[in-house]
Amino acid sequence: MKKLYLSLLFILLYAAPASARWALYDDASLEVEFYNRDIIVNEDGTNEHIVETQEKILKEAGRNYAVSYRLNYNSDSSTLIILEAKTINDKGEEFIVTKEMIEDKPLASVGYGFDEQRQTLISYPNVEIGSKIYLKYQTKEFKAPLDKFFARSLYFGINGYWQASRVTIDSKLPLHIKVNDQDKVLKVSKDKEDNFHKVTVTLTQPLYKELVNEPARSILDHKHLTWITVSNLEKWENFAEKLSGDYDKIANQPLPPLFEAIVEEAKVKQNDEDIINIITSRLNEKIQYMGDWRSVKGKFIPRDLEQIATTQVGDCKDFTIATAAILRKLKFKADPALVSRGVGNRPLDSFPNMENFNHVILKVTTPNNKTYWIDPTNIVSMAGKIFPDIASKMALVLNISRPIHEKIPEIDPKSSETIIHNNIEVKNNNTAYISGSVLYKNEEAINMAGAGLYLSTQQIEDIVFKNISGVNLEYSRRKKMNLPDLNSRIVKDLEFSYEYEKTNYPFQTNLGLALPLSSSWVSTIIDVAPDQVSDLFIGPQYTLTKYTYIKNAKANKLEYLSYEVKTPWLNVKRNCFAKNGGIEIQETISVLQNFITREELISSRYKNLRSSLEEKIQGAALILETPSN
Repeated sequence: MKKLYLSLLFILLYAAPASARWALYDDASLEVEFYNRDIIVNEDGTNEHIVETQEKILKEAGRNYAVSYRLNYNSDSSTLIILEAKTINDKGEEFIVTKEMIEDKPLASVGYGFDEQRQTLISYPNVEIGSKIYLKYQTKEFKAPLDKFFARSLYFGINGYWQASRVTIDSKLPLHIKVNDQDKVLKVSKDKEDNFHKVTVTLTQPLYKELVNEPARSILDHKHLTWITVSNLEKWENFAEKLSGDYDKIANQPLPPLFEAIVEEAKVKQNDEDIINIITSRLNEKIQYMGDWRSVKGKFIPRDLEQIATTQVGDCKDFTIATAAILRKLKFKADPALVSRGVGNRPLDSFPNMENFNHVILKVTTPNNKTYWIDPTNIVSMAGKIFPDIASKMALVLNISRPIHEKIPEIDPKSSETIIHNNIEVKNNNTAYISGSVLYKNEEAINMAGAGLYLSTQQIEDIVFKNISGVNLEYSRRKKMNLPDLNSRIVKDLEFSYEYEKTNYPFQTNLGLALPLSSSWVSTIIDVAPDQVSDLFIGPQYTLTKYTYIKNAKANKLEYLSYEVKTPWLNVKRNCFAKNGGIEIQETISVLQNFITREELISSRYKNLRSSLEEKIQGAALILETPSN
């Protein structure tokens, strides 16, 4: 679907880069000859859009786009009408899109939808390289998500090389605007400086804001794109006030018997975290999560508690409001909070709008005035810790008396920890027998907690052996595996012990056997293109501590392999020394921040870090003394 407004970040998933750069005309599959959008906003927030666009097909990918052109809409709150569509060949001949070439149907992927999400599919005829596709359509939103509210974020220069664009807004509601235009290509005309009713935004020069050859873990900051955002509200707290009343009313409804039973079970727990964990885990047992943030009759509010309990399915709004209702019955303060869920997801810094959020969670304050951030939709419960997909995010708390836009705490790297102990005995030249254990603590235990509810024991062992060995071990090489209890929905520390054989470990060199000292985390730090534009996402905060003991082994100059570096983004330390007739290697990596920004990537500090990691970690190996040396 060709949209001018987007709510998600552009996460660029490309192969290993040669040299990252902004895309050029020759890179484009489409040339957007013009893209015009005229918007009329009514006083109640309902609105109408007329979109007219013409695109030239430059490459085969553009042809594929044209033969399955998609437009989505919510039929419960909006309509979509195709006014005109046609293909124009390079001779100027026109091929009209007939009714038979337009298909409008419910989206097959919606599942348990509260509203009917529909898709209009247009198949343009006679599309060749050099053809142009023209489209004019109308959308009407006849149910506004919030009364007397309108906001929209508009992007320029994406999904093709833009030659021209014009956007007009004629609003009964007074509007505010933010503009991000680093390339100085937008002309913005308003009838007033602020609290305006009419605005025209014109693209004055060609624009193409796509990237080429960015590494897989790159995330483009919105500040590098070209956009405007408009809203009739200036403060997030004012936006929260429009939602808080509906949420509060539902949270205070009488509890259905299903939820009353959870209250009774939680009452016997002795501390706050146990109370919260039993509530969220029981809700996941009783209610099936349907997986996304949808409107109900065009409104972004939960359903009634009785409906949630009766249908036993719900989205994030339903899970949150049910949890809030149960906690309030137990004298907790529980307020829904809007957030942009997703590890690495960073919404636009804009005026209040619905596009900045994709999820609802819960801010809980106990009678002892301790705060918890709870996501009841998770399949496992972990009160007292922060899940990575909401950590450090801005949350809009829907407190009816005091709404607030605040930041969720980040993960403490000292809390989210993996501890590995490995004992290695080299046998038969380059085959090693390895025994050891891995302990996942707090946030690091999330991925394996509750695994027994979904996977067989064999599947779990396959995953653990792959994680700890780094390869797909043959079954004959797997000697032993002791699993912890993985059938609980409440996160707790998990310890696995194992024994296995690994071939070509250590590997052969002309100086004898060598043990590689590189680790998988290194690639996430050094995989940067020379001219990278995006920020580098290095993952949630955590600490990995690894102890490796090689039995009956000797090596020269072990002190050369000891290494330590401290930066704002991560700390790394490794010590190697002789111990009890063998060699011990102690390694620690602590990730302190989620991102290394583009500005930091071009700094000398990052370049020095990358160089030292390549030399001391990625390219390092321990050469063992053997009788053949």
